[in-house]
Amino acid sequence: MASEIDIDKEYTFTLEVKDYFSTTVQNISVPTAFTLMDFNASGRALAIGKVSTQDNTFNIALKTIFENSAEFHSLTNFESGTNFNSTTTINGERVIFEGGSWTPSIRSINGTNPTYTVQYRYGRYKRINNLCYITFYGKWSITDAGTDYACITGLPYVSSNEMVGQALSLNQIYGAINRNPTRTGIIPDSSSRIHLLGENGAFACQWQTGDVWVGLSGFYLIAT
Repeated sequence: MASEIDIDKEYTFTLEVKDYFSTTVQNISVPTAFTLMDFNASGRALAIGKVSTQDNTFNIALKTIFENSAEFHSLTNFESGTNFNSTTTINGERVIFEGGSWTPSIRSINGTNPTYTVQYRYGRYKRINNLCYITFYGKWSITDAGTDYACITGLPYVSSNEMVGQALSLNQIYGAINRNPTRTGIIPDSSSRIHLLGENGAFACQWQTGDVWVGLSGFYLIAT
């Protein structure tokens, strides 16, 4: 029965209830499961690809492709689990919106990179013109600490060359890394990596063997 139901068709079901004294019959209409376009009952809203449930809203539930430029007169809020890339015009100014995932990796700045196994890692970013917000968190199991000082690589954009370093907010840095406490992450100028510093930023950190957890987030200005 289920395989014969088409979500794009309407159905009417008849419900019949009987007892010893009488019979009651009720017809039940089931609308289509897919709605291409729907006007809200208020007359002030429209939805495409779904039923309109929010007043004063133009809601698009289908994948959307703009074949030409799009102009917005208020800031657009992008919330998506997938990568996006869009150039729009807001109040006459060209604005670039980008976002998606990035892959943080533990490395050494100038020496031999550590040998490790990734237990898990997550990285996301959102960009508006030359301002980029990043966040990441991960756990690595280090079997060989390598040489030189610790860093995280893989930032989605190269940083600006005019900031003399940009600091990120600490989520956590602990485990197989020295220079505890008060560790921080600094993005050098013209770089796509994060240097890990400790002791109020006075000394660079080094990887050690064992499990290490690293997570940072914040805004940085990128090179354009």
